[in-house]
Amino acid sequence: MSRERGADTDKLKQDTQDKSRIPVIGFAGFSGSGKTTLAVEVIRSLELEGKRVAVVKHDGHGHYKEAEGTDSAAYRAAGASTVAVVSPDSLVIYEKKAEPTLEDVLQKLYHNENSFDLIVVEGFKASPIPKIAVVREVKHLSILDHVGTELLAIAASKELYTDSSNVPMLDLDDSSQIVRFIIQYMEERSG
Repeated sequence: MSRERGADTDKLKQDTQDKSRIPVIGFAGFSGSGKTTLAVEVIRSLELEGKRVAVVKHDGHGHYKEAEGTDSAAYRAAGASTVAVVSPDSLVIYEKKAEPTLEDVLQKLYHNENSFDLIVVEGFKASPIPKIAVVREVKHLSILDHVGTELLAIAASKELYTDSSNVPMLDLDDSSQIVRFIIQYMEERSG
């Protein structure tokens, strides 16, 4: 890790522990573990309770592209540095940026004019942010080797529950239990 990356990691860890900042919670797991499904259920429940949630999704393989044939895709293909799409109910901004970091995105969200109650991060399993590891099958357990010391809980299928864990075990199939856990985390963060 370069010196600059190490400094970014230290700052990211410090920022996510700062109680004056918007709470951040990550969902980390391998493909097929259920992290997106769980995050969607949690976000839906929190929004229904009046919480404003921002989401950062890691696209490590660069799959995400604007739909072909759209004007915004044409602008991006033409080399525009930034493309903003404004519609009656949303604003989407695509920016070219060499090696954007999670820290870059969180800084934008911390300073966004919208007031968020929580930032959910999907992916970025090795980043030093508080996170819930998502484990649906035995083959997914090795995620625990990648999440670092910021592990808040493990959301797992009941058959994978263990008493030997030093962190809370949550039922992956009970999103209401996980929502309660996250709300408690948010309340503890707000003092």
